[in-house]
Amino acid sequence: MRIAVTGATGFVGTALLRAAALAGHETIALTRGAGPLPAAGRVARIAGLEDAAGLQAGLAGADAVVHLAARVHIMREESPDSPALFRRVNVDGTQAVIAAAMASGVRRFVLLSTAKVHGEGRDAPYRETDELAPVGSYSVSKAEAEACVAAVAPSTLAWTILRSPLVYGPGVGGNFRRLLQLAHVASRVPLPLGGIENRRSLVSVSNLASGILAVVTGASATGRRYLVSDGTDVSTSDLLRALGTALGAPARLFTVPSSAMRLALKIVGRGAEADRLFESFAVDASALRAELGWRPPQQMAAALAETASWWRAEERR
Repeated sequence: MRIAVTGATGFVGTALLRAAALAGHETIALTRGAGPLPAAGRVARIAGLEDAAGLQAGLAGADAVVHLAARVHIMREESPDSPALFRRVNVDGTQAVIAAAMASGVRRFVLLSTAKVHGEGRDAPYRETDELAPVGSYSVSKAEAEACVAAVAPSTLAWTILRSPLVYGPGVGGNFRRLLQLAHVASRVPLPLGGIENRRSLVSVSNLASGILAVVTGASATGRRYLVSDGTDVSTSDLLRALGTALGAPARLFTVPSSAMRLALKIVGRGAEADRLFESFAVDASALRAELGWRPPQQMAAALAETASWWRAEERR
């Protein structure tokens, strides 16, 4: 299969190109950058998602397109028109790729979305059948992008939506990189994070790439929405301990009541960070396994070790 990928130079995009090439697929990397993409078969340079002619030319001959390009959640977003910026990239951009795919004769379309379209702050795992309740500009824009995809008749363009929780692996940034730094600090200075009993789902970038390929090639995935994860949920405390072990320096954690810790963080203006540390966010990805027979090829322990090894090397530079 010839698979085109938007956002090909990104964290997930580069992993997907490698996985697709290893699986014997031809790839087309759609990118605005000028740098090399070693795993890409053909590279199509576009001016941006608003470049209709460039998108259509880049998608020529593709059997499927995986739409990864997006404006992602930015910590401490300060732009007053943040919702409009997210909508312009994530909603208008998705519509543009759909239009180009249909004009180019592409048969399959996969949108990578976020599990956060279901909402936040509940203990029970989210399922695909749950109503959407996105919070924040990023999640709202991804829910709107999903609606654009679902408005297309599957008989016209065979689409699938894949919703991901927090992604990690070599090259990761954002929240997970902060967790690595926190585990490193905890190896030297004891931290009061030992009694967090929440439940969080994660997905390694290798497992996510594998899941994407499963829905791209699975005929029964047409018109479906799936959640994806490593299949092993973990508390924040256990994750920090696992990262410490992977870093070769056990995290030193002691227990303070979570309510007291959350209050203290909120008092100093770090309420959002408190929510990320203490709240649960789990997903039930059993539908992807049951319907497509997909299994994550990488165990969480191995993925964490790989990520920690990369992070150590980066820190030494």
